[in-house]
Amino acid sequence: VNQLTAGFSVTCDYIDGTGATFFAQPDITGGFQNPAFTITITSLTSTRVSGTFTGPLKPPSGGTTGINITNGLFSVPLQ
Repeated sequence: VNQLTAGFSVTCDYIDGTGATFFAQPDITGGFQNPAFTITITSLTSTRVSGTFTGPLKPPSGGTTGINITNGLFSVPLQ
């Protein structure tokens, strides 16, 4: 998550067993990824954020095939 002047930018990277990095993020012009990668916050405290995520991840640079995430979970500390 990157804080911008107008809000936050959320990105997701997945590194597979071969070291290839798949990613989900808005395009450079501020548009939305299509189809959408969805992140839902289910719990937010002063020290931790938790939730779920689902959707397509784009292929690594030079790749042609992405992957689809279903039932993803996260729980990360806030700094």
